[in-house]
Amino acid sequence: MLKRNSTIWMMIGLLYAFPQLLSAQSSYSKLLYHVPLTSEAVNPIGAITSTAGEYTSKGWTAKGTNGQLRIDLDGFLPFEGMMEISVSGLMPTVTDEWIPFALYSRGDGNFDKVDPSPGSYAFIKTDERYSGNNLDFKFFGAAFYGANGSNRQDFSIYKRSWSTSTVYKFYIIWNQKTIKLMLNNETLGERKFEKQMESFGYIFLGRDNTYNTTMKSVYYRDLKIYVSETDHPFLSMADAYNEMADKKVGGQGIAIADVDKNGEEDLYVTRFYGAGGDWPNLLYMQSNDSFIEDGTARGVSDPAFSYQPLFADFDKDGDVDLFVNNFSRTPDYTNQPNHLYLNDGNGNFTDASVNLSGNTEADGRSATLIDIENDGDMDVVVLGETAAHKVYINNGSAQFSAQTRGLENFRSSANKYQSAAAGDLNGDGSADLALLHQTGIQIARNNGSGTFVAGPVITLPATAAAVTLADIDNDADLDILSANSGTDNPRVEIMRNDGNLSFTSISGSSSIGVSTFSVLPGDWNNDGKVDIFLIDRNTTGRLYLNDGTGRFTEKTKTGVDAVFADGRGSATLDVNQDGRLDIYAAARGGFAVDDKTKEEKPY
Repeated sequence: MLKRNSTIWMMIGLLYAFPQLLSAQSSYSKLLYHVPLTSEAVNPIGAITSTAGEYTSKGWTAKGTNGQLRIDLDGFLPFEGMMEISVSGLMPTVTDEWIPFALYSRGDGNFDKVDPSPGSYAFIKTDERYSGNNLDFKFFGAAFYGANGSNRQDFSIYKRSWSTSTVYKFYIIWNQKTIKLMLNNETLGERKFEKQMESFGYIFLGRDNTYNTTMKSVYYRDLKIYVSETDHPFLSMADAYNEMADKKVGGQGIAIADVDKNGEEDLYVTRFYGAGGDWPNLLYMQSNDSFIEDGTARGVSDPAFSYQPLFADFDKDGDVDLFVNNFSRTPDYTNQPNHLYLNDGNGNFTDASVNLSGNTEADGRSATLIDIENDGDMDVVVLGETAAHKVYINNGSAQFSAQTRGLENFRSSANKYQSAAAGDLNGDGSADLALLHQTGIQIARNNGSGTFVAGPVITLPATAAAVTLADIDNDADLDILSANSGTDNPRVEIMRNDGNLSFTSISGSSSIGVSTFSVLPGDWNNDGKVDIFLIDRNTTGRLYLNDGTGRFTEKTKTGVDAVFADGRGSATLDVNQDGRLDIYAAARGGFAVDDKTKEEKPY
């Protein structure tokens, strides 16, 4: 069960209202959590488990050699922040290896198990060997612990006078460049901390799970977490460790709908990782803000190489059905054709792919919903990378006929097609298509009878990956946004719709110079203007706010700035029904090879 929910990341928009920290230690001034640790009082920080320990007026302390206080945070922390912990009774001279306090992105709390993976951690450690080297502790931190351990950073904390009666305040301060350890007002050390893909979600006091040793008569109290001031905060709700352990790599496309009609939106995620693998798609069913993956039991696992899923009520029976666009190419991706699944009304599906007349294996790269004839029946366009494009015409009862409808005239032998988006681009009441190939966009105009004819061709200055439509200047027509994934001219191309299928590039003034696979529109600050969320390979997610004219400004320190391991698709929904849009984003991930066991571990 996913309580913090996602294949890779779920980011929930929140509003924080907490007291301020009046401290010079860092720029992180918003107090997110404060746990006194003097009693078992319920605290919003998350689930707190005390093992072989007790709460006292001086704080929590271990009563046995395996004493531990574990905190499973209610949500993963932002990628910038600070943890403060007050410790008394501390004496680093020990006869065994000991980690007094630690931050982890994975619930194992064991840095040996994090190697190799994108898991992150930060802790101090001591053992009897350090005393001979004039050391008290060492600090260890890893933003992304790769197969060779090259990302791990450490520094020494040299001997000093300690008093068991003194209360020491330790601070771990991190951002996307560095991580720092402070003691009271003294900086003990600072190291690089780059490309953190999994943010911290677990805190261990007394010991972590790498060693089974803790020290008695050490007291921990006043645990505090600080984050940056921001008016657009997102909180990561993905339980990364559970997902990684289940080898959920290959995230690609996303569809969102209330599958079982319980009033909460569910998630369908396609997976496309590599030839020769078995990558079943995922259906996350939501109930009470929690998600359970149930694709196989509900009949939609579809273990094929899938790109785009589409939810719609194809048979008009009052529930959403599912169309899955599958990719097939001989010899490396021998695969099944597209699939159609019909919903029984309770979120259970029957494979009705036999209803797709003319449905054959092809290199379908993208799919989009469209009512091509304005007859109230939802049709589907599947864009072939090199194969023929198909329009699946729905007769109203989920019986489809694959046709071309003029799309046979939209081919380019020099370019592979990547993405399609449907919408009324000229205001005539019929849905048109924007067909994206690697260097341009072809407009396929609907003639009103369900046949596409040639519209303008838009040349793009860089390799393009995806296209979407949105009204970014609030003039009541659809503009075109394309995601450029190449490094030759990385930016989001924005084509303003001037009416009558005339488009003007405003990409330069919009100033979004980012290579990306996906452009997700949404109003993240509820001001009535369309903003943009972007993800790409091994770089951070980015949020851009719109001034209403199509000019965008990046909003930083929001919590969406996860580093995605080959980020692909994203979608928006309101998980907690608070009126603010949340973001679900998927990444393909990859495998690292353990140097010792030669075992492949997913990330």
